[in-house]
Amino acid sequence: MVYQLVCTIVALILNSLLMVLIWCKSPMATGKYKWLMLYTAAFEIFWGVFDLPAAIIAHSVGCAFIVFRINQPDAWLSPEQSTWMILIYTAIFGASMAIFASHFVFRYGSIDMTFGKRFTFGWKFYILFAIPLCYAVWWGHVVCTWFWKNPDMDEYTRAQLEGGRKGRL
Repeated sequence: MVYQLVCTIVALILNSLLMVLIWCKSPMATGKYKWLMLYTAAFEIFWGVFDLPAAIIAHSVGCAFIVFRINQPDAWLSPEQSTWMILIYTAIFGASMAIFASHFVFRYGSIDMTFGKRFTFGWKFYILFAIPLCYAVWWGHVVCTWFWKNPDMDEYTRAQLEGGRKGRL
């Protein structure tokens, strides 16, 4: 938890500094990209603020990527609330991937003018801000539908964690 606290504080400081620099020091030639960079930095601050109290643990074993939260006896959240917290966390993760994709689409559009005029010009620029939000809803729905807590997922998670431990011994 100390490591997560330190990383969150560093992320909040650096992203806040980044926002100040983008706002105050960006050249005029940056144009609309300035807003996309501010959106990303603000999103990262939001994720950091959410991540710390959520106390989420992500564990990777082979092709399995398991996200869980350990409920201590004195935890503020019930196991059911923790499950919803994990769902929100995974939706935020999905949105972060879509934010990077939006950046690449915009940057490619600034290099290839035909692509840029067709997909990132005028009102279409604002779609780049909406895509991460839509992707978060979609990803949350996928997790809720296919990966929601159930006895089979509990057994699969237990097997993955125990198998990962045996492989390291």
